[in-house]
Amino acid sequence: MSEGVLRGKVAIVTGAGSPIGLGRAMSLALAEAGARVAMLDVNPETLHTTAQEVMAAGGPGSARPMVWDVPTMRAARPPSTAPSPSWAGCTWW
Repeated sequence: MSEGVLRGKVAIVTGAGSPIGLGRAMSLALAEAGARVAMLDVNPETLHTTAQEVMAAGGPGSARPMVWDVPTMRAARPPSTAPSPSWAGCTWW
């Protein structure tokens, strides 16, 4: 993706904490393209590590890691309760 083409957009990526795989790759690509990425995963350790990589690629504030068990929808805040207006709304593809 071209750098900055997604500036001002918010994306939600599930499985984002995997040290390998599509969730990690998508999070990195989206951040590099300028999007803020809400990163959801069940593993807090790998999620934190991957979020650090995403912030290194996309800049400070480009990642919001959230421990979230998607199938059960437990232990997570819904995206509508994002902590700041800059994370409000989501662009869906």
